[in-house]
Amino acid sequence: MTGCDDYDPRYVRGVEYFNVRAFLDAHEVWENLWLEADASSRTFYQGLIQAAVCLHHFGNRNTRGAR
Repeated sequence: MTGCDDYDPRYVRGVEYFNVRAFLDAHEVWENLWLEADASSRTFYQGLIQAAVCLHHFGNRNTRGAR
């Protein structure tokens, strides 16, 4: 099993924020990673960012924003 030490600490911090429903904080952390990522990782971080924003909007009952 892989430990957290094998990941960028910013990625782990974003997961921690996400898991406590601090979706905008997760978005901010992951956006920094996305900006620095190579082409093979950018899509992964983009997906995490989109999921966080979607859940933020959904939690605020903004279904249009969530879509």
